[in-house]
Amino acid sequence: MRVKICGLRTLDDVKAAVDAGATAVGFVFTESVRRVTPAEARALIEAVPHGVEAIAVFDDIGDTELIAKVLDLGIDGVQAPEPPPGLARAGAFFLRSVPDGDDLEARLGEPNVGTILSGSLRGCVLVDSAFGGGSGRVADWERVELASAGHPVVLAGGLTPENVAEAIRTVRPIGVDVSSGVERAPGQKDPERIRAFVKAAKEAG
Repeated sequence: MRVKICGLRTLDDVKAAVDAGATAVGFVFTESVRRVTPAEARALIEAVPHGVEAIAVFDDIGDTELIAKVLDLGIDGVQAPEPPPGLARAGAFFLRSVPDGDDLEARLGEPNVGTILSGSLRGCVLVDSAFGGGSGRVADWERVELASAGHPVVLAGGLTPENVAEAIRTVRPIGVDVSSGVERAPGQKDPERIRAFVKAAKEAG
């Protein structure tokens, strides 16, 4: 089970996620209480060890100058609704984010036929709640399960240490993503909740 801890803002956040066994960590570069600047993110990304993927998270790809700065940081992948320019040149992969909704199956498109690497988010698609990343609101798990056949889905949206096992049993995703569900306050990660989330996810998956 791939586990991404998103919205990290400090070196302690990175250490907590890595020590807990997360397979990926996310850094938010769009408007959010969890936002980091490229300058702030540099040291965080450098602290991510080999074998754990560093993912840059964008709500949109309109700010090409910001994206160029982020791609220079040596990230492994970019999570966004559409692939930003410069990905191939930077050697990064694209993690498409899709919000839940009545037309989810149509928006997911054709079943994935790409190569999926063990433990990696490369080739996956992230399905979030209809309210967006960091909202703490859950997706419709039954709908996601029905719509995601043939797709290596990473489930996001309102997941917590308390509900992630049920979510995994219902949706059967290839991975899970959490941000607000492992915080003591908005933007402040809780190492104990991170550990509990990773443990529950891996035991269920």
